[in-house]
Amino acid sequence: MTVEENKAWVKRMFDEYNAIKGDAAKARSWVDRNYAPDCITHAPVSGEMNFEQAKQYHVAETPALLPYYTVKNLFAEGDVVVAQLTVQGIHQGTFFGMPATGKQMQVEGTMIIKVIGSKMQELWIYLDTLGWMRQLGAIPTPAK
Repeated sequence: MTVEENKAWVKRMFDEYNAIKGDAAKARSWVDRNYAPDCITHAPVSGEMNFEQAKQYHVAETPALLPYYTVKNLFAEGDVVVAQLTVQGIHQGTFFGMPATGKQMQVEGTMIIKVIGSKMQELWIYLDTLGWMRQLGAIPTPAK
């Protein structure tokens, strides 16, 4: 695929994820459609994940957080696309052992996605997880 096709594919992939709206079955199907079977995901919060681990993560994340990704910018070279984005959600279910708080969260982040044949081959996720945890009350915000 061309650089522009890869960028368009990444945009569509986020649009599809936003349409899951907490449905675990749709999350499973989304991973099957968009991850290569040997895809590796690198993320500070979850650690390195293979295909099955990434599927389990998304099946847990979507109903617990109702995540919605807004793509602000896409940059690409070759088969690598960098997405600058905002993720919003509502913590309505247990996630990483933290019971639902009902709180909304919104953080900025960057994802680097290696796309091969309309599938994610490798993914690096960098989100403001400290801000995320502070918004959910898991970590106190320091006094000014």
